[in-house]
This record gives sequence, C-alpha cells and structure tokens, in this order.
Amino acid sequence: MRTTCPRRRTALAAATAVVACAALAGAAPPARADTPPVIASFGPGGAIQGRGFLPSHTVYVRIAVSGVLPCNGSTAPDLRQSSPLYQFTSDPAGNLTASVDMKTIAPGAFCGGVIWGAANGEQVSVSAHDGRPGSDITGLLWSNTFTITATGGGTTPPPGGGHS
Repeated sequence: MRTTCPRRRTALAAATAVVACAALAGAAPPARADTPPVIASFGPGGAIQGRGFLPSHTVYVRIAVSGVLPCNGSTAPDLRQSSPLYQFTSDPAGNLTASVDMKTIAPGAFCGGVIWGAANGEQVSVSAHDGRPGSDITGLLWSNTFTITATGGGTTPPPGGGHS
C-alpha cells in the first residue's frame, strides 16, 4: 500500500505530518532528536536489545566492567580499561539486536591466572548512542545504562583458544 502525505509549511505541522504519515504507512516513526534511545535488555550471554535509535543507522555500544578480581586467594580492584566502542546497525524501525562475546569485553588480566572478560560478581554496564547530539560532557545523546552482574566469567585460555 502506498501512502501519500500532505506537505505542510510550518516546522511543527511538518513534524506531525511525518509521524502521522509513518504510522499510516505501517512504519515506525523516526527517532526524535531529543528522545534518548533505550537499552531494554542485556543478558549474561552478551545479547543486547534496544529501541529508539535512528532507523538503519550505526549504533555505538559502550561496555564497561567494574568490580574486583579474584587474586591469589584475595581480591584486587579491576583497573582494566573497557573495550573500545562496538559498532552495530539498527533495523529500519530503529531497534537494536546485537550480541557481544563476553570473554572479550575487557582485556586479559594476570592475577594468579589469566582472567578474560568480566570475573564472577563484577558489574557489566552497557549504553549506546547513534551519533545524535546531546547535552552531556560527551556531546552525544546516550541511552540509559543497563547493568548486570557477571556470572561464569574469567576464562583461560584466551578467547579463540590461543596457546601461551
């Protein structure tokens, strides 16, 4: 079904017409410039679900790990830097469905053995942006931050089955 939408002269009327036209055509309305996207879920296996991103657009995902590492019968603060931003593409409706390898979200650490990814009990937080400008210190419109507690983390040998 083809939908023809009327043209409007004012900015407010034009924006309203675009949203209404998208609804008539069965498409998701475009993401609003001032509405942050949402990370709806982040599973322990690395599955990420989000919505409200620009349609068919690059989405940058930030994953941060914080907590303590098991170290020789004690614990030590996890001072590893998080991985660089991951890049995915939203679908035509502005939804994000992505997956990350939980063993690669933080570099390896040696502490009585090699720990890859997040160690059990550490906090793993994910947030994302699609490049829209925002008012925080980064100048970007970020999603909410979704945090989980790592389970089953800290693997050896390294991801990919390498040998030491």
